[in-house]
Amino acid sequence: MKKATTIVFLLAAASLLSIYFGCQTQPKKADGTVLSAANSSSRLPQDAFKSCTISQGDFNSWFAGGKATENGIVVPANSVTFGHNNNCDFYKWSWQMFAWMTSPLPDKKTVMESQVFYTVSPADTLGVRTLIPHTPGKPLPSYGYG
Repeated sequence: MKKATTIVFLLAAASLLSIYFGCQTQPKKADGTVLSAANSSSRLPQDAFKSCTISQGDFNSWFAGGKATENGIVVPANSVTFGHNNNCDFYKWSWQMFAWMTSPLPDKKTVMESQVFYTVSPADTLGVRTLIPHTPGKPLPSYGYG
């Protein structure tokens, strides 16, 4: 059961990271100049429906010091007692987990680059996979599953 939970968590983490790194490129005009948010043609409408919001107090509780700060350390969401009653609950949980994984550590690395993360090995001849602990300073290995 613990292995299944860990694998689900790793898959969720991989999905969040692919979204994070996929959003790193900035839109460019035909001449190659970067579009900023100020001159971009895609903006949120003024009457956007606020269907899933978070209070400042709840947001502050995500941070280790109890107050949101730039480059502050985020605590992981409690996945054991997570009560998924609706999509909004999941969105809040996933954003907190994303913020935690990408929050900085004192050695200028992120939580994701620490020893709390594991890689799932490729299946052996019996179809069994194992967890490989991450070694700080080395990139997380990626295995082609498919």
